[in-house]
Amino acid sequence: MSKQKSHSGAKKRFRKTGTGKIVRQKAGVRHLLEHKSRKKKLAKRGRTQVASADAARIEKMLSA
Repeated sequence: MSKQKSHSGAKKRFRKTGTGKIVRQKAGVRHLLEHKSRKKKLAKRGRTQVASADAARIEKMLSA
């Protein structure tokens, strides 16, 4: 039986912190930036923690 592979899309989107939390980029900063306010664009910077309801599923995708 072959080895189980980790989800390549999840590898690109999510990251595990040193304390074991899963973080992701915030959505909505890729295009159509002209009509978004500076405040909104600044708030979308950086990373945010994944919801606990989704964390277990994402963890499974990352580790295989």
